[in-house]
Amino acid sequence: MIKESRIKLIGGLGNPGTQYRYNRHNVGFMAAEKLREKYNVLACVSRFEALICETHLETGKIFILTPKTFMNESGKPIGEFARFYKIEPQETLIIHDDLDLPLGHLRLSEGGSAGGHNGVQSAIDNFGAEFWRLRIGIGDNRAVGMKSEDYVLQNFKPEEKEIITKSLEKSVEIISKLLAGETPDQINNQIAEYNKSISP
Repeated sequence: MIKESRIKLIGGLGNPGTQYRYNRHNVGFMAAEKLREKYNVLACVSRFEALICETHLETGKIFILTPKTFMNESGKPIGEFARFYKIEPQETLIIHDDLDLPLGHLRLSEGGSAGGHNGVQSAIDNFGAEFWRLRIGIGDNRAVGMKSEDYVLQNFKPEEKEIITKSLEKSVEIISKLLAGETPDQINNQIAEYNKSISP
């Protein structure tokens, strides 16, 4: 018997517009794009100030959402969509960048604070804090002497792109395991091994 996935909504965070497409801040959008490719989405529509794509898995219907608002307001469309479809925070996974994780490192968690991330704070303000988060490390702005608000709007350097590409692929793999019913503990063990593999 197939266990129904606990996740019904996946939101990738980023800024809309081609000028931001490859920014560090947009790895959530990049991961969502990889998910759309993997799951061969049935349809995408623009509603609730977001691009919303739907796919049907053996474990149930999944929505993949990317806000069309800027990062600081990205929680508004997520909250509106979730309330309309009666999706709880505990049934939602949000993918976002993290300055406090080394480049390409991943972390899966449920609930907690925004950790200074304005997009996550917007989601908390509009939706509550008890959603799942998959964080993708984008490196430390302090290491290069740059303000965080400037650093997150930089594109990845050529030598960083290989790591980020691998981490986006790993993110899709991790999300697939979560959707298939693997426990967070099992997945976090795999994440720990992956993070070791890309550490210098």
